[in-house]
Order: sequence, then C-alpha cells, then structure tokens
Amino acid sequence: MTANHSISFDEPKTNRSKCWYCQALILKDDIRVNNFFRYRVERFHLLCFKPRFKEPIEERTCSKKFDKPTMEVVKTWIADWNSQFKSRNSIDVRLKVHKMHLGVRKVNRVRMWLEVLKWLPGIEVIKSISRVSRMFYSLSWNQEIFKYFCLVEFNSKQAFKCYRSLYSEIYKEACYICKSVNPDKKYKRYYHTNRNLCKSCDPNFVNKGDIKDNWKVNPNRLCLKYLRVKYCRKRVESHWINRSILSMRKKRKEKLFFACRRKKKFAGVFEKIKMIDNCRLNNLEKDEILLKQLSGESEDLELLLAALWFIYEVKEKYSLEKFFKKFCKEN
Repeated sequence: MTANHSISFDEPKTNRSKCWYCQALILKDDIRVNNFFRYRVERFHLLCFKPRFKEPIEERTCSKKFDKPTMEVVKTWIADWNSQFKSRNSIDVRLKVHKMHLGVRKVNRVRMWLEVLKWLPGIEVIKSISRVSRMFYSLSWNQEIFKYFCLVEFNSKQAFKCYRSLYSEIYKEACYICKSVNPDKKYKRYYHTNRNLCKSCDPNFVNKGDIKDNWKVNPNRLCLKYLRVKYCRKRVESHWINRSILSMRKKRKEKLFFACRRKKKFAGVFEKIKMIDNCRLNNLEKDEILLKQLSGESEDLELLLAALWFIYEVKEKYSLEKFFKKFCKEN
C-alpha cells in the first residue's frame, strides 16, 4: 500500500454505517471494507468496492473474527483482484547484462559516441558533457569533433593545433544570433551573456522606454524579463513583447466570457459573442474582416466589434462595468 492509504475487511457492529458508493446502509451480516485514505475513512460493501490504486492486497488485512464461509468469500475476492499482478517470487531481480556491450570493442564505442555528440552544440560538449565521466571528458578534447563544430557553426576552415581553444575564441567573438565573424562589422558586448551582437541583429532588442511609444502599452503591466545592459539600461527581444501582449488579450477574452456566463442579465450576450473564439487576436483588421464574414449583416455585428475592441485595448485596465452599461441601455 502507498503512504496514507490502507484497506481492512470486517463486519460492522451496527447498522448505521453507509456505503460510500451506493449510499445504502451496511447491515451487520454484510462484509464491510474500510478504506483509509488521507485522514478519512471510506466504507463500502464488498461488491461496491474498487481499490483506488492498482496494487496487490495482502490477506492479513482480513479480520480474524470472520467465520470460515465469510473468510473464504473475502479470500476469493482478494485472489481475483491479485490475479492481474505478478507474484513476488516470479519476478527476476538479477542484473541483466546487455550482450551488445560485450561484443563491441572500445574503439568502435568511441567512434559511435563521437558521431552522437556531433548532433549537439559545441558549447554543451565543453560545459556539460565533459562532466559526465572520464570517457566523455576525453571525448570533449577530441580534435576531430571540434574541427567539425568550427566548420558547421561558424564556417571557419582554419588549420589550428587545438581546435577546442579555436572554437571557444570564435564562440566569444561571434554574433550571438547570426553567428557571423567579420572584423569590418561593428559589434556590441552584452554582459548578461558575455557575448557580442552585430548591428543587423541588434534592432531585435528594444529598450524598456520604447515599448510605450511603439506598442502603446505600459511595460510594467507586461510580464517580461529584461536584460541589463551597460549604463543600467533594460532591454528585451521584440518577439517576447508580442507574445506577452497576445497572452494579455487572451486573459481579457476569458474574463469577458466568464462575466457574461456569471450574470443572468447577459446570458444572451455570451451566445452572440461566441464567434470571437475563431479570431487569432494577432491583427485587429483581419479579425474584424473574419467577424463580418461569419456574422454577415446581422444586428449582432456592433456588439461583436465592441467586444473585440475591448479585448484589444491592452493599455487600459479591465473596465467590464463600462462595457456592460452600454449594452444594458441598448438591450
């Protein structure tokens, strides 16, 4: 049995206990099952009871006060339940040695692991995989694999004595995103990653102060993780801003639907607004066209568009009362 869970079988002394499953009284002559689960006792008829966990039940849980016929009934029920599990004596606990490892030579194993490590980025081979064991540590200094990483990741064909040190030097000098190494380009050093960024990749990062001007949203309301750059400026990638705005729109939509279901006055409003589930909430113009196509020239179009505008207004706080007051007057 698991922790905080046990089962026992007995005959009740009174007729007061109720079955947890069928809600009928358990009589004195019936066989009662007591299921102790998380500081409470659940009582069942034997026929109504189904164990909560798929585990074998031991016979010692039966009460010693049972008669022979009742004891046999309980034992047969336990045997039927335990028939789906293997007995402990039949389980083979001995260590199973794989025959494949015995036949493979050490040289072939090294060749196999080198081919596997080529699927990983080179920085992970240096930082994490070299800590696994002695064999992997020796593989992390292999010249062949780091020559491959320099060619694939940075497209460098330089001849060098130690390709691992060459890879680490290029890794620090190259761009963080496009991985280009060009001395003519201008790079900026970002201290949060200790890496460089070229000018073509730098516009992907946005200052915290520019979010309000470009997206017209208060940046403090967006759940963003900012990167601290030199002179204590906070920067974030633009795609994270779009994702957080989209998640806020989805929350506003869920809150609007929940308020419509909860209030009886607006039960009809919820049935009309259901079409907004088909919108992706990425582009206002596309969603407006989609709603016009779905609704046609119905009277609910104004209500649908007002609900859509309410969801898109992320810059304002939740003002559901104002939204509902408009449609109270109209309806």
